[in-house]
Amino acid sequence: MQKQIQLLPSDLINKIAAGEVVERPASILKELLENSIDAGATDIAIELENSGIDSISVSDNGTGMSKENAKMALLQHATSKISQVEDLDNIHTLGFRGEALASIASISDVSIHTFDGETTPLTIISKHGDMEIKDGPARNRGTTVKSSRIFGNVPARRKFLKSENTEYRYIYDTFLNIALVNHDIRFRLIKNGKQVQELAKSHDHKQRIMQAFPSIKADDFSTVNYQDAKHGLDGYLLKPGASLGSIPKQYFFLNNRFIKNSLLFKAVKEGYATALMVQDQPSFFIYLNIPTAEFDVNVHPRKLEVRFENSNQIYGLIKKAVQFSIEKSTQVQLKERLPQIDRYKSSNSGKNDIRAKAGAAQSFLDFKKPMPSISSSLEFTKDLLNETNKISKDFPQEIRNTNQSISSAMQSYMQIFDTYILTVNDDSLLVIDQHAAHERINFEKMKIALEEQGMLQKQDLLIPEQLSINESEALLLRERNEILQKIGFEYEINNSKCIINSIPLLISKADPLKVFSEILAELKSGEEQETTSWRRTSDKLISTMACHASIKAGKKMAPIEIETLLKDMFNCKLPYSCPHGRPIIWEINQKEIEKRMRRIL
Repeated sequence: MQKQIQLLPSDLINKIAAGEVVERPASILKELLENSIDAGATDIAIELENSGIDSISVSDNGTGMSKENAKMALLQHATSKISQVEDLDNIHTLGFRGEALASIASISDVSIHTFDGETTPLTIISKHGDMEIKDGPARNRGTTVKSSRIFGNVPARRKFLKSENTEYRYIYDTFLNIALVNHDIRFRLIKNGKQVQELAKSHDHKQRIMQAFPSIKADDFSTVNYQDAKHGLDGYLLKPGASLGSIPKQYFFLNNRFIKNSLLFKAVKEGYATALMVQDQPSFFIYLNIPTAEFDVNVHPRKLEVRFENSNQIYGLIKKAVQFSIEKSTQVQLKERLPQIDRYKSSNSGKNDIRAKAGAAQSFLDFKKPMPSISSSLEFTKDLLNETNKISKDFPQEIRNTNQSISSAMQSYMQIFDTYILTVNDDSLLVIDQHAAHERINFEKMKIALEEQGMLQKQDLLIPEQLSINESEALLLRERNEILQKIGFEYEINNSKCIINSIPLLISKADPLKVFSEILAELKSGEEQETTSWRRTSDKLISTMACHASIKAGKKMAPIEIETLLKDMFNCKLPYSCPHGRPIIWEINQKEIEKRMRRIL
């Protein structure tokens, strides 16, 4: 028999609404904190019993409520923050969902003690859907809202709550999400009668971050900022090589609201690019200011997810701002740690130096002309190799001309285990991985050449190499033929064989089959991860080639080679990590050495 459609009773409607807004005790805390902030509070205290499972109380010194407003506070869809449809596209407050307090009251007992500083202090009690308003005891201006017996009248929901520790973790995360962006408010967190956290008012976001995470030092972060006519971005990024523990700190705030957005996270990761290892995650605190008409926070009942009107534009500005910040901070760091390199910089040193070396390797090849004939290929290849050899010996003039400079270089640097370069800067010992450093240099040279010339220099193989492939790999190589040609590979597919005719000049001394196999593996991995962007694909491929073309661990280096390697590293955009994100430099300060040697305790 078909059931009749009927209107639901108001208490059931509220419980359904509560299911969207109130997932767990942390959801209640979020709504109450947002209301306190919207009320102009500068001092907020949170009290928890049994990690919020038994009760949550939020007290503030905000505007408080009059009797007229207090009567409406717990009614469904009652709010002071919007009044017409157009307001939904221009929201400047945090808690604007009218059913929030009504939903909380429908699944818990609620008491409100409030005073607006002008009328009379009031107490509002809500139990089992019944509401009572009466004059309350004296208090300073502000409001205290307490939600107790949470899910007491919805046993099915209460039994799905996690352990006390788990619920407290959600509570604490919510507390931090809101406290980090509201640095001008004092927050106190009290658990079972004991204060566990106090965040005093701070001057700026950076100070608040260091209050919340005491392990963070002021110089662990680089500043990121961007500003145009409509959009603003500022915040702090964890520098590559710094460590905040095993769990990354990742915070996005949009117009003072904590949000989650996978697109924004991808933009940050792209901005870090090869400064991080693939498996590593960035730590960041990014504060966005965007016109309210350009995004929608109504996508999610708890206002965590956000939809942007022009997501590509926001993605681009975050990515570029992060990239610029990381490049700038790493170059400043290196200059501070290796100031002695300045003595050996040639007249064309700086950003153009590595660019000049990258361009020199391409100078013999005019891509607008037809490729050399087979009869001239041997002579052509010899010229290219001679030029490459000349570039590799392009040392600073003062080092080549004077024994004094070489002697100075020998005193400044030392190679150990034929793998690491040691140098001292003021009160620190620096250990530099020669392979990782050379890998970064080669990567950036190839990247510059690829950007400026459109393709990398090739070398024909006298005897083509053959690689066995399956049908899927053959299809992939046909699809990616254009990008592989640009980075220097020419090949043809013949049944189950890939015949390699040309390879990038830079890897001429490496095993071409091994390099090509790794390139193919990178392409297959990119397919699985749906990574199709030109930049990410080309970066992965040339980083693989840079690895094979670089000085290996175990190679003894002459002082002049060490000096040139460090000078070229100094001119890289990201001199602190290899293209795979592995660190190039490890630093140990004098104090730590003296502790190890028990000179100090």
